[in-house]
Order: sequence, then C-alpha cells, then structure tokens
Amino acid sequence: MNNIEVTDLFGSVEHINDAIINLLPEEPAYTLMIESDGYASNVMLGTELLWSSENDERGYVDEDECEYEPLQDFLIRKAIEHLAKSDKVIGAIRELQ
Repeated sequence: MNNIEVTDLFGSVEHINDAIINLLPEEPAYTLMIESDGYASNVMLGTELLWSSENDERGYVDEDECEYEPLQDFLIRKAIEHLAKSDKVIGAIRELQ
C-alpha cells in the first residue's frame, strides 16, 4: 500500500466510525478496526473481514484507468451486508451514503 492508500484507509474508517459513534453512542461494538502486520492491512467489523489490501474485492469504476470503487463506499456497503440483523446500525450507516 502506498501513502495515498493508507491515508484513504484511515480517513474512510475514521469517517464511518465517527458517524456510528455520533448516531449510536451506545453501540461501540459496531465500529471498524484496522489491523496490520506491516505488509497487509485489514478492515474488521468485530470478527468479520470487510476489506484486505491483500485481496481487494472492490470493483473497477474505470477499468482502463485501473480506478477502483472508492474505499469508503465499499466499506459502507460491506458493513451494511454484515450488519443486516441490526436496524439501528443500518440506519446509522445509511446516513453516510
């Protein structure tokens, strides 16, 4: 990962976590966490892997330019998928879109 990706990674996670904490202060278990071993980085939601730099599942927005779907949009979509059982958290995350 280069510096721009690291900045995007931390900024996206911070934005999502700020929104969740502001909208659901009683639900701190639903914040995203970044894990890294120095080579690869993962974004986790509890024990669920949402994104990994080693296996980036984001789709291309522009394949010719190798431009991926924005990381923040991808993380929000993946978080919604994993949190479908909690209406309160879904509402908070959808506020980000």
